[in-house]
Amino acid sequence: MASTLGEAHDLGWKIRARCAYGHGEGMKRIRPCTYQAYLDLPTLLWTRGREFPLGLLNDRLKCPSCGSRTVAVFFIPPANSSQRRA
Repeated sequence: MASTLGEAHDLGWKIRARCAYGHGEGMKRIRPCTYQAYLDLPTLLWTRGREFPLGLLNDRLKCPSCGSRTVAVFFIPPANSSQRRA
């Protein structure tokens, strides 16, 4: 299990983010934003550093399509993680 960007990179993880804006606010219905993308892990390492905690990543992101700060982040470990550790 990785807890920092550096560990996730070393283990070969991928990171996907999607906008979570637009499910509804009270009586108003908001059109949901469907933007999603894989994040470039080497760029995140360059800008945030190897010791940046994975749990804080969604607080630092903003949807490029609608500008919302409500972003869901998904961490995808490699399919054969036992081979990556060796």
